Amino acid sequence: MRKNLLVLCAVLLITLFDVSSAKAANANYTVKAGDNLWNIANKYNTSVESIRSANNLQNNALRIGDKLIIPTSNSSNDSGQQTVNKSAAGYTASDKQETYYVQAGDSLWKIATLHGMTIAQLKALNNNCQENLSIGQKLIVSGEAQNRQPVSRGSTASGTGAAIVQTAAQYIGTPYAYGGTGPGGFDCSGFTRYIYAQAGYSLPHNAAAQSNLGQAVARENLQAGDLVFFAYSGGGIFHVGIYCGDGRFVHSSSPRSGGVIYSALTDSYWGGYYKSATRIINE
Repeated sequence: MRKNLLVLCAVLLITLFDVSSAKAANANYTVKAGDNLWNIANKYNTSVESIRSANNLQNNALRIGDKLIIPTSNSSNDSGQQTVNKSAAGYTASDKQETYYVQAGDSLWKIATLHGMTIAQLKALNNNCQENLSIGQKLIVSGEAQNRQPVSRGSTASGTGAAIVQTAAQYIGTPYAYGGTGPGGFDCSGFTRYIYAQAGYSLPHNAAAQSNLGQAVARENLQAGDLVFFAYSGGGIFHVGIYCGDGRFVHSSSPRSGGVIYSALTDSYWGGYYKSATRIINE
């Protein structure tokens, strides 16, 4: 009887240790204005689905002040992350970049997580690559994007940065929509893509990919119509807007912030996450 009790106590202690370890592998996050599941997932190198599962969320709606459990890359049950073997045949390296060759069963999420990246960062390094990967496909998994991509322009592409801002102003108040490309609802890159399309310019539906287009612009040289980008410290770009002048920009912010709105680069939130800018139209 005593032996059975000792065994039972040992099992209980092991279970408690496992639960405690699992909790330690997670992070806690308090939702702030402008947050959505996508940018929170990018910040912590996890997935929207993982956050929803960890918090028993039935949809993507968030409220300011909500407390979220964030499964991190150290959680053995979250991403299935493995140790990267850099000497494996799937890797090559140079002084500036490291490449990986796609293996059977790989996905963008798996490759990005394995290398401590966000999907947006992986796409930015690989010309906005898509999920339909091919076995043996070569992907860059470290380093900086080497070349800025030319902007695809239709034969009728025209206009000025000021005209872009005027077009954007017509959609103030349009609701935020996850994955939305308009005109009834936009996410951030869907909004910039739609506005520029009105002037004959074709942009990808991805904020990080848009940051690699056109001409890089210093913050002090911003002009109306420039695209402005925001990123978490050490993380990938998660948001894009259109600069209007006088320190303001127009963007599709979030469901709870009113969709398409004006904000200031000096805002306590946006100012802290400002990353870079690019100019699509050279007047």
